[in-house]
Amino acid sequence: MKNANEARNETFNVVNADMLSSLASVEKLIDVAIQAGDYDCYAYFYLTNEVVQKLKELGYEIEDCCSQRDGDCFRITWS
Repeated sequence: MKNANEARNETFNVVNADMLSSLASVEKLIDVAIQAGDYDCYAYFYLTNEVVQKLKELGYEIEDCCSQRDGDCFRITWS
């Protein structure tokens, strides 16, 4: 049986890996938008609060465009 400390560490590792994966996906979207000469892009997948916070720390503006009709959508700008 795992003790609480082991469970806490495993959870931290999973959350951190998910955040890094989301940031990598966003980075690809940003690179494509840059190549197109755009100053924004849209992520049509859910961004956790941690990912949004990290992007804001990096200077990006994040607009939550999620709706019941369209689902998850975040506008990321760097103008």
